[in-house]
Amino acid sequence: MTVMQMQKHIHTEVREFLKLAIPLASAQVAQSATGFADTVMMGRMGAEVLAAGGLAAIIFLSIMTTASGVVMGVSPLIAEAFGAGQKSRIEQVARQGLWLALLVALPLMIFTAHLDTWLSHSRQNSQTVQLVNTYLDIMLWGLFPAVGFAALRATVSALSQARPIMVIVVTGTTFNIIWNYILGFGKFGFPQMGLAGLGVASVVTLWGMFFALALYIFTNQNLQNYRNLSSG
Repeated sequence: MTVMQMQKHIHTEVREFLKLAIPLASAQVAQSATGFADTVMMGRMGAEVLAAGGLAAIIFLSIMTTASGVVMGVSPLIAEAFGAGQKSRIEQVARQGLWLALLVALPLMIFTAHLDTWLSHSRQNSQTVQLVNTYLDIMLWGLFPAVGFAALRATVSALSQARPIMVIVVTGTTFNIIWNYILGFGKFGFPQMGLAGLGVASVVTLWGMFFALALYIFTNQNLQNYRNLSSG
């Protein structure tokens, strides 16, 4: 390989790397912005809400991150199959990733629903425990779409289709922040729901992102080549 060919090869590799890395990094930054916005809104609702909301958010984030980490193993498996041109293997792993997301999410939803027993023995005051339970009882319904989205994201990114992930996450984050404000503080005629409003907005956003990425997979011409990925 000549020096010119090597330079061309390196430039191609760098370009492909940036095409994948920039959208994924941007999506991660956008998701982090949601946590910052939520904290600001909780602070405006009072010290007790901030304390309870911060504790509830950390608990849910820990559960969601743990569950999402289980299904992220889909990405290297699909990337390997994609590089080897194993179409049926890609379809199989993608389907199994969604089934795994469901199998992981269901017991964690039950676990989250019964965290009040543990919280009652954690020396938190009763009002804090009540607020935490209110938030988590809503957020547990967002566990499956969150883990399912992680499985779909792993699939799509492994197939070098990272840009729609960034668009969906940025759009979802913007929607979440706006509706957190509307439902949390009762704007534009909606009831003031406080911490529960932040939970409702987040759950709706998680389901919306999950369905948006599933719709992209189902309708995108490049991904339609994997017939069983969209229909199975």
